[in-house]
Amino acid sequence: MTDYGVALPTVPDDEEIDPGAYLNEVRDVIGTMPEWSVRPLGYVGRFSFAKLVMFREIDQMLEHYAGNSVISALATGSEIGDTIRLGDSVPEVTPDQLDDLPLSDVYDVLDADSSQIVAIRKVQNGSHLVIEGPPGTGKSQTISNMIATLMGMGKSVLFVSEKAAALEVVHGRLRDVGLEEFTLSIHSKPDRGVIVRDLRRCLDGGTLPSVGDESLIERVQARRE
Repeated sequence: MTDYGVALPTVPDDEEIDPGAYLNEVRDVIGTMPEWSVRPLGYVGRFSFAKLVMFREIDQMLEHYAGNSVISALATGSEIGDTIRLGDSVPEVTPDQLDDLPLSDVYDVLDADSSQIVAIRKVQNGSHLVIEGPPGTGKSQTISNMIATLMGMGKSVLFVSEKAAALEVVHGRLRDVGLEEFTLSIHSKPDRGVIVRDLRRCLDGGTLPSVGDESLIERVQARRE
């Protein structure tokens, strides 16, 4: 329409609009154009609005999302350091303090060295952090422990990865330690039937798996002391 020097009126951004009133506005705009007319016709079609639910959720939760420093940094494109204060008001954890941590707060399900445990404890305390390292240095194992720890704290975890292989590795580690009932793996174009089945499995699961012999925990605590 720009090529003809015609600017159509803006469609009202309302859930309820009057099509007749809008078409009358269009008639007024094109009234000087020869052989142009407006015909009030309607067509029925099927359109996919799957993402509309996400847009509505964002609109309803906008204030809540804006208060999250990570989401704010990602959404505004600002420097991370301008919006995220790493470690502020979060207790620092050092390797020499690990033996002082109460065992009741430890939910690690896989082996971890001191540097990995420090990273897990920082996440447990609410820190934002970046873990870097070449392949084979235990990143997926650390992520699995982080997810298990947050689950033990009663939190929900969304693990996102650009590569499906990374999701499968972490999911496999959680499955191997008996936590599959509390996971839902979605990537690529998942089959809806599989998602429904996994959701039913999660809902029917109900309880966390046994942590094993509690006397072992007591012996470890006694050895610490």
